[in-house]
Amino acid sequence: MSGAGIPTDSQLLALPAGLPRPEDDGAARHLPGATVPHIVLRSTSGDEVDVGEVARRLSVFFLYPATIAPPAVIPGEWSEIPGARGCTIQNVGFRDAYPGLSAFGARLFGVSGQGQPDPEVGLREQLELKRRLGLPYDLLNDARFELARALNLPTFVASLRTPTVEFEGRRRRSRSRDDGCSSD
Repeated sequence: MSGAGIPTDSQLLALPAGLPRPEDDGAARHLPGATVPHIVLRSTSGDEVDVGEVARRLSVFFLYPATIAPPAVIPGEWSEIPGARGCTIQNVGFRDAYPGLSAFGARLFGVSGQGQPDPEVGLREQLELKRRLGLPYDLLNDARFELARALNLPTFVASLRTPTVEFEGRRRRSRSRDDGCSSD
């Protein structure tokens, strides 16, 4: 259990019951029809991608806060943030939809703010996710929130601290960690 008495979760491909439902506050209503800015983000392919240039062709960009790799667990506090849970599941859903999207000629990219304060760490974590899940598309790293700011995307910052957690029946000590994450 986390310090606040909220259970942690080691099930990265399942959502627990009772998650708070996100509410549409209208903070993204300005996005339909918006011009995608020329922001260059690092990719899990090793390339730098100008999202504005890519968006001139049929493209899908989905945004997610962050992902956690096993054996780490999802701290209970993360589950209290409406819409924060499900990043791994979202990536799997787009992986499974990829053949249909690419049949229409669409390019697909996942974009995450993973890696504050060190974007290199975030990019390595994204590469681990891409390999682990067999993602056929690239993930882009927006750890500095350049795209998020340019598009005026709604964001949140979370401080996640998990001193002791349970994973597969073994007690593990996790180092305390503050992660700032952007929301989609």
